[in-house]
Amino acid sequence: MITKKPRFWQYVSSGLLAWSIQLGVIAYLLYAMYQTQHDLHLEKEFETHHAGLESLRLSFDIIAKTTFETSINTPHITKLMAKAIHADPQTQAALRAQLYQELNKLYLTLENNNVRQLQFHLPGSISFLRFHRPNKFGDSLQGIRPSVDWVNQTHQSVSGFEEGRIFNGFRHVFPLFDDGNFVGTVELSYSFEAIRQQAKTLYPAHYDLILAKSVVEKTTFLEERSNYSVSSLSPDFYSDNQLEAVVDPLISRELLVTINQKIQKQFKKILLSDTYGVCMTTIDDQDYLVMFNPLQSFDRHKVGYVIAYVLDKEITSMQKNFIAMFLMVILFATVVTSLLTGLVYRLRFNQSLLSALANTDKLTKVANRSYIASQIKYFIGYTSRHQQSLSLIFFDIDYFKKINDNYGHQVGDEALIDLCRIIQKRLRESDILGRWGGEEFIIILPNTPLNQACSVAEELRVIIEKYHFRHGSMSCSFGVVQLEEGEGRENLIARADHLLYEAKKSGRNQVCPKST
Repeated sequence: MITKKPRFWQYVSSGLLAWSIQLGVIAYLLYAMYQTQHDLHLEKEFETHHAGLESLRLSFDIIAKTTFETSINTPHITKLMAKAIHADPQTQAALRAQLYQELNKLYLTLENNNVRQLQFHLPGSISFLRFHRPNKFGDSLQGIRPSVDWVNQTHQSVSGFEEGRIFNGFRHVFPLFDDGNFVGTVELSYSFEAIRQQAKTLYPAHYDLILAKSVVEKTTFLEERSNYSVSSLSPDFYSDNQLEAVVDPLISRELLVTINQKIQKQFKKILLSDTYGVCMTTIDDQDYLVMFNPLQSFDRHKVGYVIAYVLDKEITSMQKNFIAMFLMVILFATVVTSLLTGLVYRLRFNQSLLSALANTDKLTKVANRSYIASQIKYFIGYTSRHQQSLSLIFFDIDYFKKINDNYGHQVGDEALIDLCRIIQKRLRESDILGRWGGEEFIIILPNTPLNQACSVAEELRVIIEKYHFRHGSMSCSFGVVQLEEGEGRENLIARADHLLYEAKKSGRNQVCPKST
């Protein structure tokens, strides 16, 4: 048969296609490398930010507990609270004034260190004295302040962020006892400003706080809601006005609003994912990272986010490097290089394909006879050198000719394919199944003694017997041998074949020798 000579333009088009493919692959790999570096950078930045906040939380926990133990949880204070429980309003007023006078100096010191609240409650979550609002007392906090309710119920201390009737804060609520009797609770609450001041020394950034509007409106006194304004990130969140008034040399308030407006869509995705997230935006050729750390109340409900705004220069550097590398690829990925690369790849691909075809049985897709024979020879040598055991299972299908005669060769072929498939599911990765010829098969079991090999053969026999093939049921007979010292390949296979014959002679559908 005469074949047409390919035209020149066909060579050119093939070369251009190969060049384009290679260029695309390299570009994809470069982008994947850039994206990996990018993601690792964002992850590292967030982890650093998160670790700093977590360490600060633990530090404030320790400070609050120390303040409580050394200055508040004294017999004098607890007895005063015990008297207030059943006192009349006039007596309670006198006790409240006494408590305020005794601890006001401590409160002023704490306030200078951004402790927002020092508050005492009577049992039943009744406000007794707010040092930040001493004229507001007697209101019930049940259902308003879950942390106070929880301490009332459990008599155990608790800490976590929580919105209040007047202020929010990172709260530490402790139970008070007098002579073993529960007499109320006391709360120390740090403002977010305390967290922010310390966080900036660990991780330079602009820190902000947004709270879910539903949380604020459910809890805060109506007249105190003027402390909040709607966040420029989302109408569903409030910002604290005290934080809005803070001047930060890192990022101005105007720039902050611009950033928030540009990342609103990204922020919506973070809300949907219900987890932490990092947003990115570019303003005036400057890259900014905005990291959202979920803010949880003590009972693990998300109430808002602690946000860190960072001017980031590393991403710009990564982008420039990516562009430079991509330009170099375009420069050096010439037609000749692409053609040579494509040729080498094709040769290797064809070589592996031919090798696989040469070693694989065309019908069953398991190893063919020549490959099995070479592997037996290899493992005999390997076993001898490493002093390991080697076993062989030689088996065939009982009355296979009847299947072909009764159902046709196509059904017989399907039975062979199904048989190999169910056997391979049971074998180890190191075991090798091969078709020896017709309906005969050999399994090489490296590092397997005879008794284990017999057990494997018996298990396979049962699996085959119980399996419902397309034509119905089918069984196999098995001969199992273990390599003896100094034995060669031909003798090993011959012994296995002889035992297979013995299994058939004894009635078929059995293993010879039988497993013990």
